[in-house]
Amino acid sequence: MSTTPSTFNFVRILGNGAYGEVILLEKKTNPNVKVAMKKIVPKDKIDLKLLKNEYLVLQALTKIGHVNVIRMYGMETDNITFSMYLEYINGGNLHKKISAEMSLEKVKFYFRQLVDGLSFLHENSVVHRDIKPENLLLTKLDILKIADFGFANSYRNEDGEERMLTTNCGTKLFMAPEVFTNNPYRGPPVDVWSAGVVLAEMLIGVPPWDSATDASYPYLLWITNACDDEEPKISSTMTNGTEYNIVKTLGEGAYGQVILVEKRENPNKKIALKKIVPKDERTLEMINSEVHVLQTLKRIKRHQNIIKIFGMKTDNVKYCISMEYVDGGELFKKISHEMSLEKVKFFFRQLVDGLSFLHENGVVHRDIKPENLLLTKSDTLKIADFGFSTFYRKENGEEEMFTLQCGTNFFMAPELFTNNPYRGPPVDVWSAGVVLAEMLIGRLPWENATE
Repeated sequence: MSTTPSTFNFVRILGNGAYGEVILLEKKTNPNVKVAMKKIVPKDKIDLKLLKNEYLVLQALTKIGHVNVIRMYGMETDNITFSMYLEYINGGNLHKKISAEMSLEKVKFYFRQLVDGLSFLHENSVVHRDIKPENLLLTKLDILKIADFGFANSYRNEDGEERMLTTNCGTKLFMAPEVFTNNPYRGPPVDVWSAGVVLAEMLIGVPPWDSATDASYPYLLWITNACDDEEPKISSTMTNGTEYNIVKTLGEGAYGQVILVEKRENPNKKIALKKIVPKDERTLEMINSEVHVLQTLKRIKRHQNIIKIFGMKTDNVKYCISMEYVDGGELFKKISHEMSLEKVKFFFRQLVDGLSFLHENGVVHRDIKPENLLLTKSDTLKIADFGFSTFYRKENGEEEMFTLQCGTNFFMAPELFTNNPYRGPPVDVWSAGVVLAEMLIGRLPWENATE
């Protein structure tokens, strides 16, 4: 198609942005032929590089062609203003279509097209890096077109080998977590993440979070894999308006209580709810740390000796953590002078297995004691209560030293009582040793952890 400006008439402005505008043109000799002209004035060399990159990517993709990827007809420039001629899509963008009333069939219809378009890009070594509803255009027949390739790039070298990317780019609400780091990241997975966020927005009618930071609880739960169908539908006000009934209180403490609930339609489905009202910033940090650590561990692999978390709800006053219900009580209640050596070894092996899993995945517990070791009725041990837990490895893999004095006095390693930095895993090993001694002799090995 000839895109000489003199062959087209101006119709209207389709949109404005920080770097220019998009104008609808129609052919003088045939008004049914319309094109969108993207008129851009780059502000610096980086903008110019992005524009040229967009042109090259679209040029290559248009030669192959795909129904779900916008076509480019050409580009002209006077070295100040750049005019890119694109296929005109006459149905607006997906953002304007999204609402809480969007049917599941319509969601699936759009999402299949998005996946098809992304598959085409990735098969041709292109990553988009700014997938969001505003960049997904629709024809009047609801054909979806991936558009706006300003951040697109090839993720393969000339020899066909995949290369890692480093540029922090995209739209924050839709960006994959790895894009926010300073570490190299793979290309296709960031598009897959963004497509998932688009899917979530279509399903619920609004973006799934207000900000893509750990300050947003929905985002925190998403990145730690809490968004699965196991999470019970329980509000922060406990069971009001939900599908669960309260059975009994399992325990109470200074900051809240643990309640057993069961599903109304299936009483065999039981959940332990940890309800907490933080009194200070430190308690809030502990709640966030517990949820973040447990959700991260669940995403890596579920381990039979680590308690399972389903999710967290909050109204910013009360925090309600839903967890696996462990029906056999605490190890503390099992310890006595009559505990057999075989039983001691059975429990201790499970404790070591659970701690090995934590340490292999960069987590230190820092409050191992019999009260935090729960048992099923079949005597499977579960490490619980991760309020003092944290990650002991930095992003570069280097081990981090700690200074916070935390845990339960009788079980704390000697280095925790000093003002010196200490390593994480050894303090868990010490605490496990104290638990072993208590199981062997039926009581704590000392009256207090002092000289």
